[in-house]
Amino acid sequence: EFEYLTKKIKNDSLIILNYDNPRIRKMSGLAKAEVKFFSTENITNEKNKNIWKASEIIKNGKGQIVKINSDFGEKEYSINHFGRHHINVLLVSLIIRRYFRTPYSA
Repeated sequence: EFEYLTKKIKNDSLIILNYDNPRIRKMSGLAKAEVKFFSTENITNEKNKNIWKASEIIKNGKGQIVKINSDFGEKEYSINHFGRHHINVLLVSLIIRRYFRTPYSA
């Protein structure tokens, strides 16, 4: 199903894939559209500029502080929730904001 969707998305669109999942990562080869990845794993040896990475995660009493690295540099964000899935949501939302250049861009 994911492969079918990846193939069907138009070339003037954007596909956001989880780099941490090898099966999902491979689907980028099927895409006609621009591909951006997100990752919460330590992938320091990867030189792909299309990856938005959570490079450092610090938990505190109120949630998490996350350093995000992208092709636009590094920036720190505070999340008032715990869990890697919240960091994934942050990464995807930042990519969408940057791609569509909303007023709240990263």
